Amino acid sequence: MKESILFLNGELWGMYTITEKFSKDFFESHYNIPKEDIIFTKEGKMDEDTTKEITDLYNFMDLYSKKDLSNENNYKEICNFIDIDSLIEHYATRNLYRND
Repeated sequence: MKESILFLNGELWGMYTITEKFSKDFFESHYNIPKEDIIFTKEGKMDEDTTKEITDLYNFMDLYSKKDLSNENNYKEICNFIDIDSLIEHYATRNLYRND
């Protein structure tokens, strides 16, 4: 995200945050992920019908949110389901741009 100051015809209109709008087209063009493989969730709700994969994901999150991840077997089970390095990078870069 980039913050910008907007002037129109020399008049200050204020500060705006410039961001990409995420869409299936965005992910297909930037990451070569086919649109049919993308499902968006927002506040736990999907923009389309529930699929087996997303139901499995929610069941997985519910199950492992209650397990002790300092237990090596539990941690290994999670690593078999989630790309841990990618998840770590996601959280690390997400926090770079937070202002709280």
